[in-house]
Amino acid sequence: MKDWLNGIPYEIAFWSSVFKNKKSRNNLLLWSQNNCTINNKILNLEEFLSSTKYSTVLDVGCGMSFRTKYILKNYDVNLQYIDPLADYFNKIAIKNKVNVPNIQFGMLEYLSAFYPAKNISLIFIFNALDHSQNPIKGLFECIEILKIGGIIYLQHHNNEAETESYRGFHKFNITIDENQLIIWNKKNRYNINELFTDFAEVITDFTGDEPTAIIKKTKNTSKISINDDDDKRFLCENLINFTKEMSSLSFVLKYHIKLRWYFFIHFVFQYLSFDFKRKIKRAIRKIK
Repeated sequence: MKDWLNGIPYEIAFWSSVFKNKKSRNNLLLWSQNNCTINNKILNLEEFLSSTKYSTVLDVGCGMSFRTKYILKNYDVNLQYIDPLADYFNKIAIKNKVNVPNIQFGMLEYLSAFYPAKNISLIFIFNALDHSQNPIKGLFECIEILKIGGIIYLQHHNNEAETESYRGFHKFNITIDENQLIIWNKKNRYNINELFTDFAEVITDFTGDEPTAIIKKTKNTSKISINDDDDKRFLCENLINFTKEMSSLSFVLKYHIKLRWYFFIHFVFQYLSFDFKRKIKRAIRKIK
């Protein structure tokens, strides 16, 4: 949890820099509009949504790209944007006078506390599952709130934590190995097809070079898979410890120095080409 909390300044600085720079902001929104189709073999979106009379769709860990707004523009659905940094992101939009959808607060690892009715048809997670504190628990929580037949749609950069040298929120990698959806880091490796076999069907594909999967709920689960007691204890302990750290002057100074440093780095990066930024990241990775 502490590592995840320490990643918040990096994420805030990134989106602040993108929306403050008019060219970067317009490029992002243009990218969202131009990438508004699901271009793979595993999901026929029109067929799926037409099979449900009323669809509530979540974009979990949405960030500020709003791609799903354009993906679902021709469908009559209740689309909700969910992110643990919603308050920060909404303020960034207001500060830069950008008319974008409002984002609601919610955390992947605790979705069933926000949506207890099990009436969600579709959950999109674009390049966000690997940023979470506990992606495996997050997927269990997604399954918990889905209708029978509902799906989770995942599309991520391949092994992004490795590319990013585990900086910021990048603590897990997502890839496909022999048609199996794999989530891993330096300590653990999880086969999602095997973990979810009793209550969901997992189908994988690559969209370009991005590992993509749908996880279709086949039956309801008891919450045996999730150890809520340990999880609640872990959350409370880390909340108290983080509160103690925040009362320290040295912590506050380090936090703001780190935040300003990230602002500077992301500001500079907005003026670099995508290929050049990738080269820099690969060079840093080799050094480490």
